[in-house]
Amino acid sequence: ANATGYYSNGEVEDYRVLVDDYVLEAQLLSFQAVLNASGKVNLNWQTTNEQNLAGFSIERSNDGINWNAIGYANAKGNNGLGEINEYLFEDLSPLQGKSMYRLKIVNLATPQVEYSAIRIIYTGKDMVPVLDIMPNPVKEKLSLYIYRNNNETVQLDITDASGRSMLKSQLQLTTGANQLEFREAASWPAGNYFISISSRDGEKLSGKFLKVRQ
Repeated sequence: ANATGYYSNGEVEDYRVLVDDYVLEAQLLSFQAVLNASGKVNLNWQTTNEQNLAGFSIERSNDGINWNAIGYANAKGNNGLGEINEYLFEDLSPLQGKSMYRLKIVNLATPQVEYSAIRIIYTGKDMVPVLDIMPNPVKEKLSLYIYRNNNETVQLDITDASGRSMLKSQLQLTTGANQLEFREAASWPAGNYFISISSRDGEKLSGKFLKVRQ
């Protein structure tokens, strides 16, 4: 099986974001994070159909567990379907190594907290190849974030706790951050799984994740 796609520097295709199986009141069409030439991170996102929306809190983390608000953008107003609002934010001092970003969507009508998907940016001249699994545990799909220092074809192997092969695939990775998603993981039994990513020169990345029932 092949990945559904990978995205350089956190760039994503336009799509609706689902939280707990329903569409956010403000439909988030895209959320992108890009490292610019000056070493700062540009965040931009687009919405449509903003209803009862107060704004967006921009949050950052280095581990996916502890998040800090680094900015806030007020909603631009209630636009109709088909009309698009665009937002821009620049992180002037990204964390060294890995910076993870998400949007906290603040609604006026309900107190329920809603979040966007996570985007990861890797910085630093001495960055070594990195494999992140996010979120972990995995429920509906397996998302891998891989940082590479060069363009390279690698071999991906995923096995369960007994050593049974669940997935084998050759991946073409690009320099920088690569994001890959594997929706077939949704049908795998609950339990522990192990990831191995091997390059032709013998370099190896490994990781472990827990699959839970939907």
